[in-house]
Amino acid sequence: MALLHTAPITAELAGVRCPALVVVGEKDLLGVGGSVIISRRLPHARLEIVPERGHSIFLEDPQGFERLVLGFLAEQRPTS
Repeated sequence: MALLHTAPITAELAGVRCPALVVVGEKDLLGVGGSVIISRRLPHARLEIVPERGHSIFLEDPQGFERLVLGFLAEQRPTS
């Protein structure tokens, strides 16, 4: 993590071409700011700020996290 201060990767995020889901808890001890920055730099990102959750959403609310991920993946399926 300390390396990110001296060699940030945010400029490289614009090169990501696939859709991305950025999930952060409203009460994340690191704050939501980094996730907001990441989601704004990714060309095809969706940001989900989960109320009442912290840094380990997948542990705090596994079913809620699963719903977010599966919903996002379902949206990525091509329609015929």
